[in-house]
Amino acid sequence: MSKPTQTLVLYKRHVPRCTVLKSRVPVEKQRFVMTCGCPIWIYGKTPEGDIVPRQSTGESDLTAAEAVRDSLTSKVVGNEDSGPSIMECVERYIASRQHEIGQSSMYQYRLCLDRFTKFCAGKGTHFMRQLSLDILEDYKASGFPSTTVGTTKSLWVSKVRTFLKDAHRRGWITVSLVDRFRAYRSVHEQKDPFTEKEVETILTAPLQARGRRFGYAVRPDTFRLLIELMLETGMRVGDAVRYDVSDHLKTSFFEHPPARTSRRRFGVSLAAGAQGSCRAQDVRLVPQ
Repeated sequence: MSKPTQTLVLYKRHVPRCTVLKSRVPVEKQRFVMTCGCPIWIYGKTPEGDIVPRQSTGESDLTAAEAVRDSLTSKVVGNEDSGPSIMECVERYIASRQHEIGQSSMYQYRLCLDRFTKFCAGKGTHFMRQLSLDILEDYKASGFPSTTVGTTKSLWVSKVRTFLKDAHRRGWITVSLVDRFRAYRSVHEQKDPFTEKEVETILTAPLQARGRRFGYAVRPDTFRLLIELMLETGMRVGDAVRYDVSDHLKTSFFEHPPARTSRRRFGVSLAAGAQGSCRAQDVRLVPQ
């Protein structure tokens, strides 16, 4: 099992077919079993107090994941000979962009550049002056988890290129690497909508997670309700999660329900809300 530090915690996110989930290990301890090949995630705070958001280490081996954790807890400080460190420049770059972009975009920049810093550290590159085109091309080719889709890779590479452009402008690097570091070109695949059978499978799956103690499995009925809400209204995930029932207490229908021919329309039962309770688990979809 992994030995969590006081600051950063490593744990496994077991895939549904993992044998650990079927073992006799207590549910609350299963995520610390590191003998399988499932991905290892990390979260917590660094000794300096910086928050490390819940994210994948990109590793399934405990030794490699601990190396990633160690790279987050050890600060590399530059000097006049070596120049500024990559970690230091990333922090200064993010601080300079906070007034320009939103909180969500800032989180994505930090996540992307933190992973870029860890990749460079794994290659023995800790300072901006050590960056080369070969390291950047290696990052584009093998610096992402195997499950990362092409559009996400394209987004992350574009953020690194933006960082390199600013690094050259501020004198952290003397060569304009961004001019030679090409963008990642991804192929957009046309996706087909879910079939009726697949929709029923998705709606049934949350109810099969009863008894779990983590994530959405704690409230399977509420999770299914969230999926039904998105299905019947066309809401995106973020809009559905932020949806406030109290905004619709005076009506039993959405103002602009989507036109559907293959499925019944649903309204929102707000009997619970009328009694002063607006919790998601108190709201249900009822056929009209």
